[in-house]
Parts: sequence; structure tokens; C-alpha cells
Amino acid sequence: MEFVSSISSQVPNVSSTTDYGDVLDKDDFLRLLIAQISHQDPMDPLSNDDFINQMTQFSSLEQLQSINEGVETSLFLSQSLNNAYSAALIGREAVVKSDAIVVESGVPQNTGFYAPSSGYASVSVVDSGGNTVQTFGIDVSESGFVDIDWDGIAKDGNAVDDGLYTFEIEFTDDDGAEQVISPFVQGKVTSVKFSGGNAYLEIEGKDYNLSKVIEIREWTDDG
Repeated sequence: MEFVSSISSQVPNVSSTTDYGDVLDKDDFLRLLIAQISHQDPMDPLSNDDFINQMTQFSSLEQLQSINEGVETSLFLSQSLNNAYSAALIGREAVVKSDAIVVESGVPQNTGFYAPSSGYASVSVVDSGGNTVQTFGIDVSESGFVDIDWDGIAKDGNAVDDGLYTFEIEFTDDDGAEQVISPFVQGKVTSVKFSGGNAYLEIEGKDYNLSKVIEIREWTDDG
């Protein structure tokens, strides 16, 4: 009669590259244990230590599978909550970290930057071709969010064409040191899109990743 060897010798080694579809699950493990006990050599039965060791392996396998199932459930729940939260942002005003702004019907999108302290900001407006169309300065009295009040007029005194522009900001604090600046845009969220597991807010016709959102506000008619 052929006797079944230790279960541990029947279970394949699992590495980071293992195809988990070929790995024994806890039901297979239990069937192997039962088969081993049923076909063990009566003259050399499985010792208590070996039996306890293999039951410990079974318990560990079951716990690992339960942990894996719990992680998958948590990820699914987290994604569902994130999607539900994102959809609730429609109709609200979002402040998003970005240096790109849209000019539509001659009106620039609301934009600004975060000043780390009081100082002076030199602002340049650049078109899609890399040309600087306007420059101006802003005196900053204290740290915090600072609005950029650009009227959409170029250096030649004419209104710029509708389209996408960017802001370049050089900030110097009161001590003469240059500081890193975080520009932002703000506007009403008109839709939420989901792609590749990520949520994107549509603001002024442009999509922004939800991870770039700095602040959410109640929408008011004056923006």
C-alpha cells in the first residue's frame, strides 16, 4: 500500500511570483490531511507532534486567507466610499492645486496661490505657446491664500484669446528669501469622472484629479 507523506511536502513553496490560482487553499489542505491520516502506515503512524504541526499550518493558512479576503473587502469599501464622496462634490466650489487656468469668453478662471508668509509675488501669465502675455506684482500682507486678480488683458492692452494659460509665480518674503509657491485654481464642479480607479473633477471644462483638491466650499453665485 502507498502511504501519503507529510502534508508540508505536498504544499508548494509560495514566492512573490507564484500564480495563486495554482496554490492549495484551506479545503485542499484539509483533504490532504484526511487522506494522510486514512492512508498512514499503521506501523509508523503520524506522531502527535507532526499532527499538531500540520494543524498549525492549516490554521495559519486559514488566517492568511481570511486576512486577504478582509483586505480585498476593505479596498472595495474604500473605493465605494471615495466614489460616493466624489459624486457629492458636484455643484460645490473646489480649490485645486494647479498652475493652469482657462480663459472663456474673455473671462479668466478664478485662480491664486498660497503664500507662506508676507512678501511680494511677481506673476507671469504664459500662453500655450510659451509666450509671456502679461506680468504684474502682488503685495502680500500675511500668509494664506491670495487671489490673483487678472482681468484677461495682455501687455499690449488687448484682451487675450480664449484658451488655456499658466501662471508662473516668483515669491520673495520680507527678508529677501525666495519661497516655494503652490498655485491653485477654483471653480464650480460640474461633473465627476472615474478612470483607472481615480476620480476627476470637471471644473471650467478641465479635469482635475481628486488628489489635487485643496479645499471644498459651498458654491455661491459670485464664486
